[in-house]
Amino acid sequence: AGLVTPWNFPSAMLTRKAAAALAAGCTVVGHPSSETPLSALALAELAERVALSTSPCWRRVRRLEQAGYVTGYHAQLSAERLGYGITAFVSVVMGSHTQEVARAFEARLRDIPEVIACHNVSGRYDFLLEVVATDLAAYGEFARNVLQALPGVTELHSSFSLKSLKAERRLPLHGT
Repeated sequence: AGLVTPWNFPSAMLTRKAAAALAAGCTVVGHPSSETPLSALALAELAERVALSTSPCWRRVRRLEQAGYVTGYHAQLSAERLGYGITAFVSVVMGSHTQEVARAFEARLRDIPEVIACHNVSGRYDFLLEVVATDLAAYGEFARNVLQALPGVTELHSSFSLKSLKAERRLPLHGT
């Protein structure tokens, strides 16, 4: 498959300008046939940015969604305003690497809202979690009572974010 750029994006679906606009964080609102609540940029504004009328622009956005290039839309919430003062990155070591233990761990992890990201990683650790907590005491309780109780977990190593320098989740579209 390779790296998707504005030049190799399916041309029938999207122009280079539209790819760049979407990569810059543009999302679409206001189309009556949308079942997805979209925000940040009205369809008319996106269409104007990419030099299309709204109907063809909407059709191209819908094709991108249907083809799996656009997998969803979200509102970015302020962790601080919601009372989460701590962000921890937790490296997890598993004692067992059987499929059964891994599936049980992953299933339980999906149900824990404080874990906002999880990656199965290579190297010394098995998983890297991003966890939010209201404060250090709350994180300590959470780590002891929730994370250490997950199936297969033998070690946890926590690092705390002192300052977030870049928190956006935009994929690069080279050449824009």
